[in-house]
Amino acid sequence: MQNKQLHNSKRFVRLRELINITGLSRSTIRILELSGKFPKHIQISDKAIGWDYEEVIAWLEQRKNTRK
Repeated sequence: MQNKQLHNSKRFVRLRELINITGLSRSTIRILELSGKFPKHIQISDKAIGWDYEEVIAWLEQRKNTRK
């Protein structure tokens, strides 16, 4: 279990997986990102972007903790 957690924490997630993790649409992710309310994407290569898995999970936890 610890190896899996280490593996997950040191990786990027691509858009398709990000949509599955967050439940948000592509356009909503983009709007939130541009407004500074969502983690910024990272340029992985010339044609690929991704998001830091740890940042995304932290964002989700923050959202979860602010619910009433």
